[in-house]
Amino acid sequence: NLCERFGGVAVVKWAVTGFALSAGANLLVNLAGVDNFFVLVGLLLLGNSFLGLVVPTTMVLSLDDHGPIAGTAAALGGTLQMMLGAAAIGIVSAVFDGSPLILVAAIAICGVVALLLFALTLRQPPQVAVS
Repeated sequence: NLCERFGGVAVVKWAVTGFALSAGANLLVNLAGVDNFFVLVGLLLLGNSFLGLVVPTTMVLSLDDHGPIAGTAAALGGTLQMMLGAAAIGIVSAVFDGSPLILVAAIAICGVVALLLFALTLRQPPQVAVS
């Protein structure tokens, strides 16, 4: 298990960074005029693979301090995920022009927001020096 080996915060750090970098690369490739379905899907697949590490790990980290009410906290976390996702879909749909640029730009913005939220909320636990 990656979290047991490296710690949940470290897994989220690397996965959020990977997501943001792949989303940024997708935006840059699209802005450079590369209009290739396989490049778009490949970079989306890479970014979503990183999200596969981010989403469950952050949920586990957020539930660590809520033992007696973990079920309620998990329900609230899931509800917030769905509501924020629906809001993002609504915003992107309102400005969608038929090209992939809006999609990859929105994903890149989400990557930057994820990095900022990571920097503001998660801290690496202090390392214990072994003598």
